[in-house]
Amino acid sequence: MSLRKKRIFFLGSWLITLAWTAVLLYLLMKPGSGSPPVQSFITSFFRLSFSRTDLIEAVAHVGMFGSLTVLWWSTLANHYSTRYAASATVVIVVLLGTATEVGQFFVARSSLMLDLAANFTGIALSIACLRLLSGKSLSSAVNRGMDSGSAD
Repeated sequence: MSLRKKRIFFLGSWLITLAWTAVLLYLLMKPGSGSPPVQSFITSFFRLSFSRTDLIEAVAHVGMFGSLTVLWWSTLANHYSTRYAASATVVIVVLLGTATEVGQFFVARSSLMLDLAANFTGIALSIACLRLLSGKSLSSAVNRGMDSGSAD
């Protein structure tokens, strides 16, 4: 791959990852339509009764944080070792997931332990899948993608 194509790939991977991170932050921190909950944060966060909407949103959280994990890992894996990329990805995405759930309380949205658990489930499932695939030489597949067209 030519140097120009490598630079475009490098910038593109970061652009996509950062754009998706920004979209998720916007969606998760967008102010709610009501006023801040009257309940304390602890009472609101640890409630055990969930509506159907809460459960559907939890499934969406699994997908959002699963995809975010894959994007961060794939971007970092192109620049660092697989082990470092996985560790840095987990730290970044866990911090984002935790901060957004705590922050939702302050923007008049419900913050639930269910959503935080769903965030962590999406992260864990993605990391588990990436580890299984890396056993099948995922990192070499990424490198092959960068090296394709090296006859340019």
